[in-house]
Amino acid sequence: MPQLLHIDSSADLTTSVSRALTGLFAETWRGLGDGYSVVRRDLHRDPLPHLPDAGLHYAERLRVDGETPDAEAEKLQAELIAEVAAADVVVIGAPMYNWSLPSTLKAWIDYIHVLGTTVPFDTSDRPFAGTPVVVVSSRGNTYAPGTPGGGHRPHGAAAAAGARRLARNERRGGHRRTHPRRPSGAARSACRTGARKSRRRGGIRARPRGRTGVPVVTRAG
Repeated sequence: MPQLLHIDSSADLTTSVSRALTGLFAETWRGLGDGYSVVRRDLHRDPLPHLPDAGLHYAERLRVDGETPDAEAEKLQAELIAEVAAADVVVIGAPMYNWSLPSTLKAWIDYIHVLGTTVPFDTSDRPFAGTPVVVVSSRGNTYAPGTPGGGHRPHGAAAAAGARRLARNERRGGHRRTHPRRPSGAARSACRTGARKSRRRGGIRARPRGRTGVPVVTRAG
């Protein structure tokens, strides 16, 4: 059954734009059929502890003497990695905090980015390769209809369209566990041009970007 991993990190539990968009994405995903399931992890309501031992950055075989992480921390790390590995699509709410991402989201990334386990080091293993990740990034300002920044494509429509598109790809078997293919030079140039135009207009885009062709939904506000 197609499975979505839904990650939220905003500290705003009532008016968060990123939460609204990831929620719409998950709702659209469920609406595609009875077999479409969602696993949710709310990093603000249930924050992860920061890495208690530097050894967790590495697979066990790569750790140096003296690096003996706590068994509970290793268990948590394995659980988080398994969630990503089991997902057919991942959607992440990533608001901008102090020109960066929330520390709760950074802690999650630290747990799943493990040299020799999820990132190639002494082997070519890439368990997350080919899994689409949709990042919903929000920042300050207002772009609602009737405001100076309004008039752009409704952000909810882009999120819902992205969920449906990824579901179609999943049914076709077009991306699951495949190795990423680098886009052509023309495609990369078009993405850069579109990004510049989007920034000037303060608008929204939902399109493939980067080496994995991952759709990225961005909205100011």
